[in-house]
Amino acid sequence: LCLLAKSIMASISATFPNKWTGTIALVFGVIALATATGSILKPAYLKLEQIGLEFDKEVLESANSFFTREEIVQSAIGRAESFYNVNSFEEIISFGDGLWDVTTAENLNLHFVGVNTKNIEDFKKKNVKHHINHWGDFDLTEIESIFNIK
Repeated sequence: LCLLAKSIMASISATFPNKWTGTIALVFGVIALATATGSILKPAYLKLEQIGLEFDKEVLESANSFFTREEIVQSAIGRAESFYNVNSFEEIISFGDGLWDVTTAENLNLHFVGVNTKNIEDFKKKNVKHHINHWGDFDLTEIESIFNIK
């Protein structure tokens, strides 16, 4: 699991070191990825295609049909559950670089990892348990330990 996660994150890091936020769900030893964005759908597709990231449109959710960030993330989780054919995820770790990301994770009771350096002080004020400066710092074993994920 850890090697797969590191491989995924190394790929993300190499492609766009500070530009990706999303949700990772651990499902019975399988890592499932979903992306939630406050952007509308077509610009989100364009951004992901411009940076060369391969993604499944089935697990990308945008602001097209939702008014709140929580609705966007909940829909992304639902899409991932359907796509990966699971009833529910055991653990969900949300990654983000903005205050809306941490607030949304708090509101949905999700683990949260801050990414990038622009909001470090705000993350500290919000008591974010873990922060990485860039995707190259991703370590699933460390994150599992911090959030007591077994």
